[in-house]
Amino acid sequence: MTVDLSRFTAVELRQLLLTGELKALEVTEYFLDKIASQNHLIGAFTQLDGSALDAAAALDTVRGSAPAAISDSAAPLLWGLPIAHKELIDVAGLITTHGSRVFADQAAATEDSPLAAVTRAAGAVHLGKTQVPEFGLSGYSENRLAPPARNPHNPSLTAGGSSGGAAAAVAAGMVPFATGSDAGGSIRIPAAACGVVGLKPSRGALAVDREQTPGGADAVQLSVSGPLARTVADAALLFDAMRADPVIAAGFSAGGSTRHAALDAVTVVQRERGAGDPQRDRDRSRLRIGVTAQSVFDGDYSIRLDTATAAALEHAAGQLAARGHSVEWVTFAYPSGYYEDFNRVWRHSFAQLPLNPEQLEQLDPYTAYSYLEGKSVNELAAARSRQRLRQIGAAVSQQWREFDAVLTPTNAWLPPEVGFFAGVDPAENFALQCEWLPYTSIANVSGVPAVSVPVLRDAESRLPVSVQLLGDYGAELRLLALAAEIELPRDRRL
Repeated sequence: MTVDLSRFTAVELRQLLLTGELKALEVTEYFLDKIASQNHLIGAFTQLDGSALDAAAALDTVRGSAPAAISDSAAPLLWGLPIAHKELIDVAGLITTHGSRVFADQAAATEDSPLAAVTRAAGAVHLGKTQVPEFGLSGYSENRLAPPARNPHNPSLTAGGSSGGAAAAVAAGMVPFATGSDAGGSIRIPAAACGVVGLKPSRGALAVDREQTPGGADAVQLSVSGPLARTVADAALLFDAMRADPVIAAGFSAGGSTRHAALDAVTVVQRERGAGDPQRDRDRSRLRIGVTAQSVFDGDYSIRLDTATAAALEHAAGQLAARGHSVEWVTFAYPSGYYEDFNRVWRHSFAQLPLNPEQLEQLDPYTAYSYLEGKSVNELAAARSRQRLRQIGAAVSQQWREFDAVLTPTNAWLPPEVGFFAGVDPAENFALQCEWLPYTSIANVSGVPAVSVPVLRDAESRLPVSVQLLGDYGAELRLLALAAEIELPRDRRL
């Protein structure tokens, strides 16, 4: 195939598939070839799904019995679009390694997790699994099981984590979009590092997450699933599909509904932005945006922004003001003690994983240290920290509700080199990560939605730089629409 399909957005690819200009099999073959040619440089994928070509061919068989062009409402939302899932979720036929040697030799999953099931039912073709840190525990995707996930813009740099392989795969054009999970920033951190869009939905927004059993590694229900994509519109398309119930009709149906409310919200903004009509901008709904570089970690660390990140925050604030919104720089009254409680809950939750002494010896040093530290936390102390986190989250989100959205940096600095954290003593590793990543975890504790979006390209590093938008419960569509107003065009991120 001579056409570079990676230059098309997922929304554009979907339209070409629905009109019959592209077949699912040729799209799948293209992206598998792209993975074969690039993955050794980026380390995004850890496993490929051997059934991908058959799945695509099966979709084409169904497509062959349909009209030459299928209406938007008659086709599954992700029909024929390749997708990837991270190593932490079950995909039928693939091993769920969790990025750890502990589970490297276990049997392949016999059925999909709810997240994989809902995307497969929506017509997506699963290409494989993407790299993570061991058990998704850190903000950089390096482990002893497979090569590290590297930043496609500069492979000497980290892709972030824990959905680092997913973000790298999307940024490198190996897949149109991917799913991720986010318990402390694990979608938004790598999205910012790699210059793609990453959405963390509200707690409980997705049926696939509501089916998970509370407790264990999700002790205060921190983790949610969400999309990573090259554009806000593509993220909205995948989010719309992920919002469906895990069991939906996969076939063509004249009476079906694509339920693309998020994509519609973004499309309206893109249409207005493309028109370049200042009067239309002034007539739009005027929102109140709070802007801050403040962090809940400020009481424990001196959080510093690098020049590029500070410039991105200023730029995004200016763009929103130019679009007619009321933009205010704000200082919030964040409660103290966040670091200690979050650290305690994070490690105690991980330590609920049942590991025997032999398995413990197979862990990476940072993982083993975190596990043992978590085991040393008694249940009463963990319960008290969980309760304080709930109080802190409620106090912070209550202040944010004074605004329609809050704008912050995503990460405090541009991504460091691969191996940057490996040389750090495990006892100091988490603290160093918090200095780099002080803005994301509070959204998980509060349960509110947040989206990371690239807004400019740094002249010195040539890297895309992102900001984060946060909102109240259920405000995903508003945040996506705002992100669409300020996102850096794809051709300026390269």
